[in-house]
Amino acid sequence: ESERLAYRRHMDNLRYQRSVIQTGLIEGHEIGKQEGLIEGIEKGIEQIVLTGNRNGFTVEQIMAFSGLSREKILEIIKTDEKKS
Repeated sequence: ESERLAYRRHMDNLRYQRSVIQTGLIEGHEIGKQEGLIEGIEKGIEQIVLTGNRNGFTVEQIMAFSGLSREKILEIIKTDEKKS
């Protein structure tokens, strides 16, 4: 009887550990998706700014369609120029 109870406790512990691991994986996956989405949006906005700049749009025009501040737009443009 004691071995049977010990076995049940052991199996319960294994199920609990598996549940904790699965929950961590699911939560980690969701966090990763959210971070990836944010990074993708940021890269997309950056491309919009750079494309607008390369096509002769003014900073004011880029501000209007990107929703970014003048400072952020100039920072993106300056960073791109350093890469070139």
